[in-house]
Amino acid sequence: TGARKMITQVLKQSPRLFSMFHRETFCWMGDWFGLMETTTKSELQLIKNSARSQIETT
Repeated sequence: TGARKMITQVLKQSPRLFSMFHRETFCWMGDWFGLMETTTKSELQLIKNSARSQIETT
């Protein structure tokens, strides 16, 4: 019947729909929390340098 065909089509498309939604949501997280790629990279570099200096002093 038509309803069964429609339900089957929706169920086939749902994984794609949810994966696209989660991917976009993950990308938007930076905007929500005020993060930028350059800020994140610089913060990671600071952490890396701090850890390196702590290792060298011990």
